[in-house]
Amino acid sequence: MFGLDLPVETISGGIGAAMGAYITMKAQSHAMLMETLQQSIAVSKSDNANQNDAAKRSAPWLRATIGIMIIFVSFGGLLLAMWGDYPTTVLEKTDVKSFLGIQWGGKLKAVVGEGFVIPPYLPSSVAAVVGFLFGAAAANVISKVRR
Repeated sequence: MFGLDLPVETISGGIGAAMGAYITMKAQSHAMLMETLQQSIAVSKSDNANQNDAAKRSAPWLRATIGIMIIFVSFGGLLLAMWGDYPTTVLEKTDVKSFLGIQWGGKLKAVVGEGFVIPPYLPSSVAAVVGFLFGAAAANVISKVRR
């Protein structure tokens, strides 16, 4: 058979041994996969329990309170300076001028203003705080969706 002078019993025994080895290897592979999946389920349950504990510790009013405090401090100081007629000093950089390769200027100049003065750092700092609050709210929504 197959150009070889082997008895049929030997060929069928070899095929049976090969199939037995293949099935055993597949069973071991599936057992290892099942063990990995059970471990990942245990980790997922642990993560879910941790998220539930964190949700219990968090207060829903905390983010709103922090946001109100930051807005009050950001604009409250400016309004206090405006209503109290306190002078506000803002540092501005002067233009750099050059002539024949010689440069001058570019130094900081103090500008004193009265009334409602918005310093140059205020828009970026308020944007960073608002972004942080929106990011925290988005993470809270995502964690609620996953439950």
